[in-house]
Amino acid sequence: MRKKSVVTLASVALLLAACSGPSLEEQIQSTEETINQTASTFNQLFEKEQTMMEIYEAELETDATLENFNNESGALHENLVQRQELIESIQDHNNDFEQAVNYFTNYEGEDLSSEVANQFAEQLSTLHTQIVSYNDLYLQAINQQRQYFNSFAEEDMDYEHLSYGVEVINETHERLYTQAQEINEQLEATVEQLDTLQHQEAIEPEADNTAANEGESAAHDGATDKATAEPKYVLNEDLWTIEPIEDSTESQVALLTIDDAPYGNALDMAETMQEKGVSAIFFVNGMYLDEDGRQVIQTLHDMGFEIGNHTQNHPNLSELTIDQQRNEIVETNDIIEETIGIRPRFFRAPFGVMNADTYTVLDEEGMTAMNWTYGYDWEEQYQNPENLTNIMVNAPELNHGANLLMHDRTWTRDALVDIIDGLAEKGYSFVNPSELTARKETE
Repeated sequence: MRKKSVVTLASVALLLAACSGPSLEEQIQSTEETINQTASTFNQLFEKEQTMMEIYEAELETDATLENFNNESGALHENLVQRQELIESIQDHNNDFEQAVNYFTNYEGEDLSSEVANQFAEQLSTLHTQIVSYNDLYLQAINQQRQYFNSFAEEDMDYEHLSYGVEVINETHERLYTQAQEINEQLEATVEQLDTLQHQEAIEPEADNTAANEGESAAHDGATDKATAEPKYVLNEDLWTIEPIEDSTESQVALLTIDDAPYGNALDMAETMQEKGVSAIFFVNGMYLDEDGRQVIQTLHDMGFEIGNHTQNHPNLSELTIDQQRNEIVETNDIIEETIGIRPRFFRAPFGVMNADTYTVLDEEGMTAMNWTYGYDWEEQYQNPENLTNIMVNAPELNHGANLLMHDRTWTRDALVDIIDGLAEKGYSFVNPSELTARKETE
């Protein structure tokens, strides 16, 4: 399990604790403890499994009679007992999950609406169901391994039996690994649900006051629906800069954009930006939007980041017919809308290459093209955090309204916090895409 998920949950729990009643605080802390314990137990199981394989291989090499495989006090059987005790301890965590599900299902406090509480209860219930299923399969696997080791004492034991047994164990292990991955994803989803719960708790008590009526509560998390915030900035489609609509609006700003998502780093980058109070547009490729990819962009959307279109397969559009371009753009729009419920507003062409056909399709889709003012992370010399940070903060192209191009890559992920801090030290603030419109939308 990823430690990051547990740490993030802890921070969310503290935030909730600071702004909610004692009973809700206690339940959040209890849920945090349950997830920490569950994650720790899974980590111990994985370590014990690795130890089991090392013992198994060592016994095959040193025990010509295979007697140790049937030795109830031997290392292999001791490992089986230890893993069985660990998996049985998870059953106690399941009881805690069930209690938490009941708490939020029946929650009647003033800090959260019943709808939000029930949504979180459903999230916990799904996680609880997955853990119960995993427990059952793991206990079956342990019994299977015990029977296999004991069979080594049988007279008809041969290497064909040995090989078959290894195949069976490996197949079961693969199923367990797959389920463990699903549980890890559900733990992360629970963290995101807690984050949503935190925002709901902060917004709903103010739902009827003057500030909420003026739209502040709808805009606080940078929601991607352009109706949630009054536009303050406009995209200059000639220079690709971000310009204030009113003279009184701050002009020393920059817009962050992330291309080629989700490629493995998008959520980490989003968490970094969220911690820094900064938002961005993630331009996604349809080819990455399998089931896992869709979950990523749904999470990004829920966190308040805007989702843009970067084509299906990242082609050079100037080499395609208009029908091929239409397929590249519309297919990705359809997938995004099916996933997050909103069609993208902004389109970024691969390599920044567009032609008249591209603009025809964009007009059909009601979209706005957005290239960039500068970016460097695809150049080899800048594919390390230090060099990338230096050029992004000190680029000669840096100016008011900078539209920064970055990619979903590890070196960019690792440089992101320093890039944000470096630009902020130079006096730049960051445009929230929810405050951004296209020039044609203002005409």
